[in-house]
Amino acid sequence: EVSRINQAAGIHSVLVSKELYNLLRYSNEIHQLTQGSFDLTIKPALNIWNWKSGVIPSNKEITKAKKLVGFQNIIFNDSLFSVFLPKKGMLLDLGGIGKGYASWRVAELWKKNGITTGAINAGGDLFVFGKACSKSVWDVSIKNPFKKNEIIYTVKQTNTAIATSGDYERFFEIDSVKYSHILNPQTCKPIKGITSVTVFAYNPTFADALATSISVMGVTVGLDLINQIDGVEAIFILEDGTVYLSDQLKSN
Repeated sequence: EVSRINQAAGIHSVLVSKELYNLLRYSNEIHQLTQGSFDLTIKPALNIWNWKSGVIPSNKEITKAKKLVGFQNIIFNDSLFSVFLPKKGMLLDLGGIGKGYASWRVAELWKKNGITTGAINAGGDLFVFGKACSKSVWDVSIKNPFKKNEIIYTVKQTNTAIATSGDYERFFEIDSVKYSHILNPQTCKPIKGITSVTVFAYNPTFADALATSISVMGVTVGLDLINQIDGVEAIFILEDGTVYLSDQLKSN
């Protein structure tokens, strides 16, 4: 369905399933909540950055990509469940929310089939629910990306999603400058200064989307947003190793 939307960009709208439509509508809410830092139309910018070859795109390529990025430009029809990308070359990419959504759908499927406790690992993003094997809560530890054997924080909870967005596994370096795979939708360039962000939330879809977007927003604005949302917490780790915790985690 996403491929069909992309292929029809600038040509015509596409009728989609209610499931995909609702996910895109939800993504639009997060886009607004994060002041545009969460944007599923980032794909044209991702296409010009190649982290395997380590080549920086030209200013012309970046300018062209910026014209194609902007979730606010998508035209939705709530009565038909149709989606239209108005500019030819616009592309949707569900990479910023897909793992979290898949975790939530798997958990719902399990629960419908009588599985009342479980842990889902979607490429490092976790969702735990019900009781752990020997106790009522799960112990989930966050590692230090600079020292793999060091634990920065341990959460003892259940019915919790933990999503991490970081540049310590996918990046390239030129002249001692690090280029993260996480792009700012407004500049179509890699973010700087943040090594990882981990978000704890009640919903894995929300956690996945927030981890990416508050990385883009930065420590000050990102933590300010997190501290305003009930039941959501975050840990920022900067390039220099400094750790920032949201208010509720600090009080624990």
